[in-house]
Amino acid sequence: MTYGQAIEFLYGQRPAYERQGDSGYKPGLQTSLALDDACGNPSRRYPTIHVAGTNGKGSTASMIAATLTAAGLRTGLYTSPHYIDFRERIRVNGEMITRRGVSGFVERASRMRLPAEPSFFELTTAMAFDWFARRQVDVAVIEVGLGGRLDSTNIITPVVSVITSIALDHTSLLGDTIEDIATEKGGIIKPGVPVVVGPGVPPAALNVLERIAAERHAPLTVADASLSKQWCAKQPSRFACDLPGDYQHLNLATALAVIDVLTKTYSGSTAANAGSHPLAGVGRGLLYGLSHVAALTSLRGRWQHIALSPSLTLVLDAAHNPAAFTIAMRQLLDEAADGPLCIVLGMMADKDVDTMLRLLPASRPDTTFIFTNADTPRAMPAVELQHHAAALGIDGNAVSTVAGALNAARRLCPAGLIYAGGSMYVEAEVLKILPPSEGGGS
Repeated sequence: MTYGQAIEFLYGQRPAYERQGDSGYKPGLQTSLALDDACGNPSRRYPTIHVAGTNGKGSTASMIAATLTAAGLRTGLYTSPHYIDFRERIRVNGEMITRRGVSGFVERASRMRLPAEPSFFELTTAMAFDWFARRQVDVAVIEVGLGGRLDSTNIITPVVSVITSIALDHTSLLGDTIEDIATEKGGIIKPGVPVVVGPGVPPAALNVLERIAAERHAPLTVADASLSKQWCAKQPSRFACDLPGDYQHLNLATALAVIDVLTKTYSGSTAANAGSHPLAGVGRGLLYGLSHVAALTSLRGRWQHIALSPSLTLVLDAAHNPAAFTIAMRQLLDEAADGPLCIVLGMMADKDVDTMLRLLPASRPDTTFIFTNADTPRAMPAVELQHHAAALGIDGNAVSTVAGALNAARRLCPAGLIYAGGSMYVEAEVLKILPPSEGGGS
């Protein structure tokens, strides 16, 4: 089987939430457990760190992975979705799984006798576990795909569970209250395993997580939002986290809390296994790891600045729900100051579109709006998004391709700031369009 055939098999013959939405979501662990068994249970061969959350889980997972890599550990990182190359999802010390690694696994999996047909995400998760075992990682950081309790990744028993944030998103699948969503994400909490909760989790959600943790005798730590600023202030003047989004201080606080838990567990003077575990000494990688997250993990698309010309800057961001978009729009207004601003916006149809549109700086002078849609069945058509905006008093152009929208933005806003976002799929298409000289390419 060639790599191209493997990708066609994954996307063309298997249900995938990322393309189909709710109809492609397959909750439950039985098929994932069966896949893991058929592969020889690779998920049990190395320590794991499990990261869930409505927002921030990709950044936080990458921060943790960068720190572990900088500490000298062979570190696996599993995230989703990808921007350009499917292999971005599965990395060891920042290097993508090989094409042969993908095709070889899919070829083996296609011959497995399983109780049910696996979904795209179930196969991809099994592939990640298998690759990390084959590459003999010291530790793997695993990002939850959707929810937690019934997510394919939830077959692992990690050394620490992480829940970065909780807000309303994917309500048709996870429940339409904060408590419901907290219950789903709290499903990754395992008996006796420490859990770290990010700062700013709503009290109602935190109550649910504390109850689950107490029932499972899992020590719970709530990260302090001020921790990241205090920590940064103590570092040498050369230190700077290379992820510039304002929201990253919350993710940084969460990552620091996770490293602190690991340090106390495996490196502390009272730890029974101090010095003997692969995670002993993990704190050694903090300074370098947290200042080189993008370089060590290839994370991008999080408030990423791309210079299109000496006078025009493009900002790409992954905010795709109201909680994240609120912070993004606040930072955008700060950075745009009084200069020209063009917002290129595309959204998935299953998102809280109107609430996000209300957060746009519609009254700001010298601001242009272009509504678009990514090339995926889940996307809300550009004209429909334009109509939603118009009903809220926001005028803008509709351009049905991201490439066309970006070209229109560069024409209408030759100097100033262009923001492209609303969906990671919009970001992905922008990165595909841009030449390597402008920050594009794989």
